[in-house]
Order: sequence, then C-alpha cells, then structure tokens
Amino acid sequence: MDLKKILGSVENADELIRQIETEIGRDYVPRTEFNDKIAEVKKLEKQVGELNTSLQESMTKAQGHATEIANLTGQVATLERDKLKARIAREVGIPPELADRLAGDDETALKKDAESLAQLITSRKPLPPLKETEPPVDDGKNAAYRALLENINKGE
Repeated sequence: MDLKKILGSVENADELIRQIETEIGRDYVPRTEFNDKIAEVKKLEKQVGELNTSLQESMTKAQGHATEIANLTGQVATLERDKLKARIAREVGIPPELADRLAGDDETALKKDAESLAQLITSRKPLPPLKETEPPVDDGKNAAYRALLENINKGE
C-alpha cells in the first residue's frame, strides 16, 4: 500500500505518513514471518493431536493392565487363603478334602473353625448295628439254638 498516493494532497502528509508507518511498524509482522508462524502452529496442532491419540491409547492400556493386576491379585489372595486352609487342616488333623469347608477371615478364625470341625469328626463313634428285623429263613431246625443265643444276649 502506497500512502503517498493516498495522502499526497493532505497538508503535512510526510509527517503523517511517518507517524502511520511508525504505529504500524510496532505491530507489523512481515507476511513471510506470519506464514512461518502459521505453519509452525499447524505443525504443533498436528503434534498435539498425535500426542492426544497416543495418550488415549496409553490410558486404555493402563486400564487393561490395572484390571489384569486386580485379577492376579485376587487369584494370589485366593491361593494364599487355600494354602492357609490346607496348612491349618493338616495341623489340626482334618482330612484335606474338608479343608475347603473351613470358614474365617483370618488365621485365628480359620483355626477355631478347624478345631470345632475336628471335634465333630473325632467325637462321632460308630453306632452298633441294629437288631435284625428280618424273620428267620430257616425251617425250624436251628430255632432252639437261636432262642438260646437271644436269651444269653439279654442276660437271662
């Protein structure tokens, strides 16, 4: 833009042009520098987009890893609890098949439950067989001997 053509007929035009150029020059950025800045901004915006995508992928992977860690931690806790139950069952004398039935949140509760279960197992005495309720099958040849045995068992 040529200010001398525009302001040529104005009084004090040279001084006015100088003031305008001074004011414009303060904030003036050459076109090439402006284009370079715009290109740099576009490049940085593209880089920000790529980094955001990379961040999202990393966060997704991190969530997957956190879930996997939680699952593995749960499995380890379960295995440690089963190991503790088996050890307590062995110490108290409970068969290993019954170790899974022990209940409790910590070692003392499990031990208390195991001891009560062990008492139930050992306090059970086998019941004697019941008296036969079937009628005798023989034809009477041994009836006298059978009556004698029954009287001896009754204490007569």
